[in-house]
Amino acid sequence: MWGKILRGWALAEEGQVGEGIDQMQAGVSAWRTAGGETTLPAPLASLAKAYSDVSRTDEARNLIDEALDLVEKNGERCWEAELYRLKGELLLMSEQEANAHVCFQRALDVARRQNARS
Repeated sequence: MWGKILRGWALAEEGQVGEGIDQMQAGVSAWRTAGGETTLPAPLASLAKAYSDVSRTDEARNLIDEALDLVEKNGERCWEAELYRLKGELLLMSEQEANAHVCFQRALDVARRQNARS
């Protein structure tokens, strides 16, 4: 499961975005089938970024929203700031600057609360 997710991420980062998306989707699907919810925000964020790289912003935004729901449900907050940053980027792509600003500010607030260094 995680191997497919990581391989997909690497492929997407190397420019093979379509194949990377397929691999990440397969890994996420297998993780869900196995009953896994914990640690899912990280691969959902990676998959969302790959979708945004090929202008599939609606799918990317849906994944980010799902990941943020899981953060709230499970209290797994290590990816929360990055999820809000990615959501802000997606909103900018959709020319929703005011909403993007809210997400960026929330990302900063979360990062500060977590004493993040960068």
